[in-house]
Amino acid sequence: MLTLTTILLFFILILFQAVQIGVTDGEKWRAKGDSSTLQYRTVLPLRGNVYAANGEVIATSLPIFEVRFDALVENINNSLFNQKVDSIAAGLSQLLPSKSKATYKKELIYARKHNVRDYLIAKEVTFPQLKKIKKLPIFRLGRFKGGLVVIPSYKRQKPFGSLALRTIGDASDAPPRRIGIEGSFNNYLSGDTGKVLCQKIAGNVWKPVTDFNEIEAKDGYDIVTTLDVKIQDVAEMELKKQLEINNAEHGCVILMEVATGEIKALANLGKDKNGNYAEIYNYAIAEAAEPGSTFKLASLMAAMEDNLINENTYVDTRAGNVTMYGKTYSDGHPGDFNTVKKVFANSSNVGVIKLIANAYANNPTAFVNRIKSFGLGEKSNVQVKGEGNPLIKTPKHADWSKTSLYSMAIGYDCLLTPLQLLTFYNAVANRGKLMQPLLVTEVRNATDTIQRFRPTTLKQSICSEKTLKQAFDMLQEVVVNGTAKEPLKGTIYSVGGKTGTARISRGKQGYEEHTYRGSFVGFFPADKPKYSCIVVITNPREQGYYGGEVAAPIFKRVADLVYASTPDMMPPIVVSTQEEERIAPAAIGYQKELKALYNYIKVSTPTIKQEWEYVQPNNPSKAQVQGINFGANYVMPNLQGMMLKDVIYLLQKKGIEATITGAGKVIQQSPEPGVTIQPATKVSVLLGRK
Repeated sequence: MLTLTTILLFFILILFQAVQIGVTDGEKWRAKGDSSTLQYRTVLPLRGNVYAANGEVIATSLPIFEVRFDALVENINNSLFNQKVDSIAAGLSQLLPSKSKATYKKELIYARKHNVRDYLIAKEVTFPQLKKIKKLPIFRLGRFKGGLVVIPSYKRQKPFGSLALRTIGDASDAPPRRIGIEGSFNNYLSGDTGKVLCQKIAGNVWKPVTDFNEIEAKDGYDIVTTLDVKIQDVAEMELKKQLEINNAEHGCVILMEVATGEIKALANLGKDKNGNYAEIYNYAIAEAAEPGSTFKLASLMAAMEDNLINENTYVDTRAGNVTMYGKTYSDGHPGDFNTVKKVFANSSNVGVIKLIANAYANNPTAFVNRIKSFGLGEKSNVQVKGEGNPLIKTPKHADWSKTSLYSMAIGYDCLLTPLQLLTFYNAVANRGKLMQPLLVTEVRNATDTIQRFRPTTLKQSICSEKTLKQAFDMLQEVVVNGTAKEPLKGTIYSVGGKTGTARISRGKQGYEEHTYRGSFVGFFPADKPKYSCIVVITNPREQGYYGGEVAAPIFKRVADLVYASTPDMMPPIVVSTQEEERIAPAAIGYQKELKALYNYIKVSTPTIKQEWEYVQPNNPSKAQVQGINFGANYVMPNLQGMMLKDVIYLLQKKGIEATITGAGKVIQQSPEPGVTIQPATKVSVLLGRK
């Protein structure tokens, strides 16, 4: 039995602890209690948009909302709730049909009965849906009187889907992190976070205490790119088509504006884990590899610039091979290419190696220094992260060998990304001026420019006018009489460029048998270059592997579209100054439509029984009409001069499906007229102004 003294001491101890907690440590425990139920929570800003060059949105943030119901709001009595719950459920089922009216009603009643303060109505509610939810009975009273709790956030959307997906990139925290424009310009796009005081309620949910933010979030800036959505779309489409034809590993296309260095299209496609082609890696910017024969331009220009050769210098290639320090180099297609110009046009390894050996065997450092003077070996400093490291070895490099000079001369034993190589070719097209590739032109806040990125000249001239002229001649010879003659045949604009075919190195494992990288890099129109373009196809397994076979056709199809849709690239229309009392010629057309047209303008035409006609100029009162017979089905008709609607009508009538690009009249077609075709034959038609 406890004594009275013991009981008294025990009581005094309890009283002391109560005073200690309530007075001495009171502030600490009250603060801790408040911090567990009240906190300043982060308010995310609206992420800035990414725009194409013409103002089209290619990445944006759409507001989405999480909508909850606080069933314990004092303003809602049982009578009001029971009276309106049916209408609320009906409205929710119409706006958010993932649940039925009965289900919504059952859950709302449950939340009310069990005092649920954070009943989840829906996640990812759109702004239009939210506006209508706020008009429903009870909910229209707001958060504190109607129990409607709205938690805003944003979801990144790309209106053009996967278009330029890797270039636009991602800024999420999930791997791969912070890539492309989204990652590189994240500091501009992300904005500044705000703060709002929130109270913790049941279910570990934080509910704002007030209707306003303590610190307002600052929305992100917008980014304006140089990309042209139309060209980008065609580049990706043509790249995918060719990759599928060749069953290739991956590939890329870059189209650049010569004068400014602005990148108008940048497409990357590779096989994903399911075997489908998708934008999984930025090969164009990040993949540094041995360029192969496209590097031969730099090699020969180096010797020209050092006055060691010219385009007519003689070289003997008849043997088809040459051995240097025990290593034999050979030509894929041997021949007697007895001048520098012919060596380049036919991509003779033997010819280039002999020329560089004669010029630099005793001074390889001079060769390397001249190559570097062209800007090769340096990063392009494009405005996105992840650019691959170039490698132009010097004789002091640890891996330099007796054959390095000769391997480098034909595009091996060195590393360049497609963008770095295109930047060099673009300088040649730009009369020697080396431009930094430009992908972003502006950072802006609504209509106000925050920062502008202008075209940047890295070098006023990479070489002399004399060397440039010879380079131009050689590049056009490749297309006229060389390795690109067949794939680029029939272009109505001039092209300068170079094919490339390189064996693929697997690192220390060496060069794998029968694996190649095919490429084509060039510019158009060659007489006044407007655009430069590079196409690289890696490891094509079917239907050829040479650059002229797998890469040049993509270049042509992309260039065709750009040319047909760019009026200032076409020759001017010549208007006669002499008065002629003659009617203008008409395009090939459907007989009944042409008859109606000339009847309307009171010009007579002779009767022609054929379905299609061509009207020749004649005197003002009479048109000379010639009938046209387009032949049997599955014989390719001559479409030259026809308008789009007639082309579609005629081809569909014959059961022919075709890819049609451009605007105006038909200026080019493939296959040629009169060729027998099959239903599966790929037919292409180019419209333009001629």
